[in-house]
Amino acid sequence: MHANLFTIFVCGRQLLFAGKVHKQLAQSGLLPGFNTGSYCLKPAPLRFPERIKGLFASNDNLIWVTEDQTRLVSEMYGEPTVILFEVSAFTGIFFRDSSGQWFGVSRVSGGVAVMKMCKTPKTRAIAIPSVNVDPTTD
Repeated sequence: MHANLFTIFVCGRQLLFAGKVHKQLAQSGLLPGFNTGSYCLKPAPLRFPERIKGLFASNDNLIWVTEDQTRLVSEMYGEPTVILFEVSAFTGIFFRDSSGQWFGVSRVSGGVAVMKMCKTPKTRAIAIPSVNVDPTTD
């Protein structure tokens, strides 16, 4: 996965990051020791507390899928947010579950998105790439 000024790649059953640390990654806590705007010049493992099934990263959104839920760090919601299903695709403001049903966020309460069903959006959806990443152990 490659975005402006950073790359995330698979090495074994880990995801490694190299490049400029964007705000969403710094907020997520997945790359300890790095702040927004700093550079990670040597590939470093992203530190997930649980098994990861999908990941999408851009300069605006960081989304990772775990068992039965999705975590989202985005400027749009202002705080790290949990979606209580596995997101398979998104449009920025709409999220598709594994059955193909689309949802929008009606509000965020205590870091958890309250979702409402909606029609299929007209904008192009971005699929969340599948990965199989083990939790970080120390």
